[in-house]
Amino acid sequence: MKSINIKQTTLHDVEAIIRIHYAAVHQTAAGYYSETILDNWSEPLSQNRVDRISADISHPEKGGLDLAHRHIDEGLELFAKGDY
Repeated sequence: MKSINIKQTTLHDVEAIIRIHYAAVHQTAAGYYSETILDNWSEPLSQNRVDRISADISHPEKGGLDLAHRHIDEGLELFAKGDY
């Protein structure tokens, strides 16, 4: 039987996390949402995005659920503006 190991996220994981998240959003959800919404949920890999995610990982009080809530809030703002 195969097992799954869950480990603490480190700064070495950031680029892979961004690439995986981007692919999941832009491939799986592409037929259901506008490009604006998809880009808001997951923008392409860039140094700016790496820096932001790295800061969240480096400061646990800013990461985790708070990071998810910020993405939800941004999506709700776009929805409220009708930009979806």
